[in-house]
Amino acid sequence: MIWDLKPRELNNSTLTMNEEVWIDLTSDSYFMGEALRQAVQGYESDETPIGAVVIHESKIIARAFNQVEGLKD
Repeated sequence: MIWDLKPRELNNSTLTMNEEVWIDLTSDSYFMGEALRQAVQGYESDETPIGAVVIHESKIIARAFNQVEGLKD
């Protein structure tokens, strides 16, 4: 999968909208990033920032963030 990024500094070089950036969608770093994005959603919902993803055969099959306060659970 190819992701277009807005111009920004990355490893001392500037990326532009026309450059292709390859992201390994099966890497642990990618999956951890997804879990962290879920944690941010929890934080933005005034929850304890905890996020999780469930991986099966290198694909995300579930993702969630902490919802204790919102669900009163």
